[in-house]
Amino acid sequence: MNQNHVLAIVIAFLLLIYGLVTPIERVRIVEVERDPIVIVEPDPVALRCLARIVYGEARSDTVEGQRAVAWAALNRTIDGRWPSSVCGVAIQKGQFSLAPPMVERDAWQASLDVARQVLIDRHNGEPDPTNGAVFFAYVKPNQKLPWVHGQGTRISHHTFWR
Repeated sequence: MNQNHVLAIVIAFLLLIYGLVTPIERVRIVEVERDPIVIVEPDPVALRCLARIVYGEARSDTVEGQRAVAWAALNRTIDGRWPSSVCGVAIQKGQFSLAPPMVERDAWQASLDVARQVLIDRHNGEPDPTNGAVFFAYVKPNQKLPWVHGQGTRISHHTFWR
């Protein structure tokens, strides 16, 4: 093990210790042309759970709407009313429609792609289009949600609120 490998291990360790890697991410050290690099990537289990939410709730929606659903699910992981893991949020009774994946192969792949990109965007500090929403509902055109009281953000076919 050379000096670069030791440095990569120290960097990965510090990322974990200082909380710069969340429970929905994992740290890997890979070699590129004999030099190690540290990669932070979405945890594969969290990725599948988030993709199941997107697939079940928004597979027929626009990409923008699918991304917003994924953001709302992720926002629940940092809100004390729900579990701190994506999978914990996904299996909360009565919260999400978790259709079996891969029934519609193209829609499942699109859900995986959206979930992966949203996890990366969240890690990179990209803005949340839902403004921190933890709730959402499918809304027909011109339909109003009385319990939102004008506070919701409309994105594609869904309205999002806190």
